[in-house]
Amino acid sequence: MISFAARKKTVDALSRALKPLSSEQALPVGDLADAFEEAIKACAHLDLVSLAKDLKEEAEGVRLRLEKALASRREDLLKAAREHEFPHKRFSDYDHVGPFKISYKGRLVLLALGSERFETLSEANGAALFELIREQANGLECDVMPREVFFQTLKDALRLAKTMGHAEDGRVAVRALYPFVVLARQARSEAFLNKPEGRTFKDYPLTQFLYELARFGRDGWRCGDELLRTQTPNMATISQGKTLMLPNLDAQDGTNHRIAVLWIEKREG
Repeated sequence: MISFAARKKTVDALSRALKPLSSEQALPVGDLADAFEEAIKACAHLDLVSLAKDLKEEAEGVRLRLEKALASRREDLLKAAREHEFPHKRFSDYDHVGPFKISYKGRLVLLALGSERFETLSEANGAALFELIREQANGLECDVMPREVFFQTLKDALRLAKTMGHAEDGRVAVRALYPFVVLARQARSEAFLNKPEGRTFKDYPLTQFLYELARFGRDGWRCGDELLRTQTPNMATISQGKTLMLPNLDAQDGTNHRIAVLWIEKREG
């Protein structure tokens, strides 16, 4: 009985024989005749019915392996997080791993950071999935601004927003503030100030802003003699999509810190 590997070699030989015939460059008539002859010889050894049967058998084996991997993926992911002492917690329909909320949909794994969709991964192996998630978390951490710089950037953004009429009683809606944070961040880039163009503009995703804001609050909302204040929204504001929810970082208790507006006050005492 001819093995699947042997049939694959026959298919590979046919593929190589057909390659000259599919070339956009015209072949000399002699080379063209040789190419057709090689293709005909390759076809003589090809049994498509048997090949299709072998492919179905191989596909069934792969399908069973995939089902097995998906069945254990969630447990393997949490096990890897536990072994690496990485923050994690299991909930009924989703998990928290590091700063991310993890949801599962077939082969796809949906990562959310607070209120925002972060990334969609396709990975059936739980241990490999953990490495991808840890890589994403490390990427967020690598791009953070120093605490004092982040706070000053927020102050600059609040000042810009107020100048443009986006403040009410000195408070700015968090979603309205985000574009001004992006602008204020560019103002701190020497490369952008020297040559303000697309190539020197550094993207600052909303998810990165959420991560840094949550990180700032985790370590205390004060900076020097000033205090960053936030206000939780009402249901109407939430339904209008005007709020942002910070991600859980170290605390994996499932609580949410949703923000409607931001402002800065002088620290008392």
